[in-house]
Amino acid sequence: MARVWQIFEAPGTDGDPLPVSPSPWHEGRIVRIPHEHWSLILQFASMLDHRLSDELNSYSTPIDNNPTDEVPVALERLSIMVDFLGQVRESLRDAPPLVREASDEVPDELTNEEHVRMIDAIAAVLRESMDLRQPFMAWRD
Repeated sequence: MARVWQIFEAPGTDGDPLPVSPSPWHEGRIVRIPHEHWSLILQFASMLDHRLSDELNSYSTPIDNNPTDEVPVALERLSIMVDFLGQVRESLRDAPPLVREASDEVPDELTNEEHVRMIDAIAAVLRESMDLRQPFMAWRD
């Protein structure tokens, strides 16, 4: 079975890096994480705030299957979501591992620190969207 990826792309000039520490989860303006790990992050986020986790999940795909994959979000909501991702990030550092052992559903035994790096990359996309006042793009591949 082919692996599904959650993709986020920041607005801006192609080739410009995201303003975030290097990680295997982003290249250029694109964040690419295994969908099963995105689901684990959302489940963890839901324990902190179910409503905000649902909203974050809604950012995973374009509204009404927009052919450009753009996800337009109001600046105020982006700011709230960046703050929420910061809370998720900090809570995750002290939490039990999201992946205790590899399985068919989650074949990678990644540490919480790797999930934090994924969160950092996604937050960078949302911050770029805020700073540039342009929608980001999101889709599953």
